[in-house]
Amino acid sequence: MLYKKAQSDTVLRYVVYIVPLIIIVGVFLYLVLINPYLLNFNTYSTNSVVLVKRVLYSPNMISYVDPDTGRVYTNMIDLSKVTTEHLESNMNNLDNAVAVNIEILNHETGETTRAYINELKAKTWDDYIYLDKTDVSAIKKFVQIYDNGEIYQGTLKLKVYIQNA
Repeated sequence: MLYKKAQSDTVLRYVVYIVPLIIIVGVFLYLVLINPYLLNFNTYSTNSVVLVKRVLYSPNMISYVDPDTGRVYTNMIDLSKVTTEHLESNMNNLDNAVAVNIEILNHETGETTRAYINELKAKTWDDYIYLDKTDVSAIKKFVQIYDNGEIYQGTLKLKVYIQNA
């Protein structure tokens, strides 16, 4: 009789302790190892916001910097800095992962100034917006334009393209 009691004790131990423990470990391993690969973490919008802020607020990009005080006027665009060569030389875009299209419209003269970071991809990826292959952040804001000592009113249109993987 003692032998049968020992068998039932072993079966109860497996049912009560070991089987639930195996299930808990299996669920834990699934959540930790497999599930993160199934989720699609999208950081493109965060990268777009960071890039927009860098272009708008960095003293090395398009903002006007007072030569006497060194103060950066973030709502004033230095028109001499709005060139493709200047932007690409100050942007570390070695892997060509992003593209930027900047368009400034002077309200008083009607002139439009355009500059790009990675011009070829900016024009190419503009077609992929509708295919959901590219994440685009666009900003349109009223700014002041500093041009050779003169200040004008204008509009800044900025598009940032990041290709989805």
